[in-house]
Amino acid sequence: MLITARSNRGAGGPDDAVDRGVVGHAWSADPEHWEHRGPLTEPGQGFGQLEVVQTYEIDGRHVLMFSTGAEHVYPQDSGATGGVWWAPAASAVGPFDVANAQRIGGDELYVGKLIRDRETGATRLLAFVMDVDGEFVGEIIDPGTVVWEGDRPVLRR
Repeated sequence: MLITARSNRGAGGPDDAVDRGVVGHAWSADPEHWEHRGPLTEPGQGFGQLEVVQTYEIDGRHVLMFSTGAEHVYPQDSGATGGVWWAPAASAVGPFDVANAQRIGGDELYVGKLIRDRETGATRLLAFVMDVDGEFVGEIIDPGTVVWEGDRPVLRR
């Protein structure tokens, strides 16, 4: 199980106290007994939180998907906004290149989940809509198709 987590230590630098978002990891042979396996990422990768984490394989390439708000992207003066992000992954349990994560779709999307279209086999993205002020709208976008363009997955709606 991948878990939204924060490290109890910083990575050093000006955002030390806040740039602590990590992907936690737990394992279980049954649904009742869980073993903490430690984080799969390190703090200091540019995010104060990585929410709704999911690993997914798109056309043979693994990605880590997560969401974060603009207030949790560091450094704060980078101009980066919140939304649904993806990071390159070597496998379903990493390693993950969170420091080079990129947003997929616009900043109006949040809590993105990748799914496989049962009829076509295509990879689709479902996500909630945020309005322009960052408030939760409560509606889900029509599924968009995610395809690789070069070295990055792109959302086509």
